[in-house]
Amino acid sequence: MDNSIKLECEEQKKTQVVYFTNYSSLYGANRSLLEMLQVLRNYRIEPIVITPVYGEINKELDRISIKNKTLYFRSWICSSNDILIKKILKLLITYIVNSFSCIYIYRFLKGQHIDLIHTNSSVINIGALVSEQLQIPHIWHIREYGEEDYNIRFLYPFKRAVQFILEKSKKIVFISRDLMLKYEPYMDNDSKSIIIYNGAKKDKYYSIKESNPDVGTFRIVCCGLIQPNKNQMEVLKAIQILVNEKKIKNLELILVGDGSKQYINMLHDYVDRYKLHDYVKFNGYTNNVADIIKTCSIGVVPSRREAFGRVTIEYMLAGLPVIASNTGANSEIIEDGKTGYIYELNNPIDLSEKIKLLYTDRNQLLRFSKYAQKKALNEFTADINAKKIYELYQQVL
Repeated sequence: MDNSIKLECEEQKKTQVVYFTNYSSLYGANRSLLEMLQVLRNYRIEPIVITPVYGEINKELDRISIKNKTLYFRSWICSSNDILIKKILKLLITYIVNSFSCIYIYRFLKGQHIDLIHTNSSVINIGALVSEQLQIPHIWHIREYGEEDYNIRFLYPFKRAVQFILEKSKKIVFISRDLMLKYEPYMDNDSKSIIIYNGAKKDKYYSIKESNPDVGTFRIVCCGLIQPNKNQMEVLKAIQILVNEKKIKNLELILVGDGSKQYINMLHDYVDRYKLHDYVKFNGYTNNVADIIKTCSIGVVPSRREAFGRVTIEYMLAGLPVIASNTGANSEIIEDGKTGYIYELNNPIDLSEKIKLLYTDRNQLLRFSKYAQKKALNEFTADINAKKIYELYQQVL
């Protein structure tokens, strides 16, 4: 932390901020929130996290002594595939449930001298509603596209939802330029918008790579929610090409995460069909992602559209070059030919070629590794992220 900011923090009282998150497991958005909060406490921010259900994030918050509460509320989104009548029904139920949720959340927070409310996702509007009742400032953190990455959309027309976000927020934080561009045409007052890239905890992911990376199995890691838009099938197709067509045998793909059972079964079927059991490992969900990443040679991000790609910076901090699809914010983080490679989405041949380049040229692999780690340390740590968030709070309060 900068000495000037640290001195300023020591001279002022603690600032109480309530954070609303839309789910309780420890995937990207919640991991970013968790690590951000740990740093923000150094700035005399006193967080209270509210989740709709109890889960892994609550356990972790309890472990590190951050106040949290489970108070049920509903998201203001639906599946992109929902028919109109189903969408209307969800809208009605959400309106009724959240009307009551606002009452008991208001009662819980009233009298606690809350200074600010920070909503951690675009898919919930409860924070904005409660901030209006408490008459305190609200910040909205936009972390997802919606349809493009999770096949979801607002219950209201997109333009109307964006206008609500504008009206109910002092500031709107986007985690990438590409994500902000989706919203920009619908925002009359873009002075409220700011881009703050996610950060990851340096000490947790940092790993010094060996100077001779030729020894051992070439391990490729792909982390995240396993579902079609995350596109893990494309990596399996690339592995199939490398193993069966290019006859590269000294490699292993590790898929980390859980998700859609139907999609996971499709991935298993593909492994069975092409006899890839010796080359693909399904690790499942784990809280020890960092430990797995540190044992790998490269990371892959095959998503159809990634709003930021927190896992990308986790790879980079651990000294892994990253191969990612040419969509979303990937090109904002990855310098093609320096920290990794950008490949053409829906082209597993191109992906396999990019993997082969680093498999074959281990000196290039090491150069990419060092440059990727340096870039992540300079631009994408939790400390940098939290400092920018704190400075934003100072503007709002």
